[in-house]
Amino acid sequence: MAPGTGDVKAELAQEAAEYFGSTVDQILARVATAGARFKNEWQDRRPDPLYDVMMPGSIGSRLAAAYRHLKPRRPAAERADVR
Repeated sequence: MAPGTGDVKAELAQEAAEYFGSTVDQILARVATAGARFKNEWQDRRPDPLYDVMMPGSIGSRLAAAYRHLKPRRPAAERADVR
């Protein structure tokens, strides 16, 4: 995969540097922080999982309100109709 040097990372960094018009060191610095940047971007863009439950009028809040009114069913052993 890296016919020139045998170092895939170095050759990919060189190609990226040429493409973006920057230095290999700048590309390697960006690669080193890419994981953290991706995580931050993902967390900023994904919806809050509690949004539907917390926002009044949302489907999640209506479902949560409906489930609060349900009574838990007694275990079969406690019901009179089951022997």
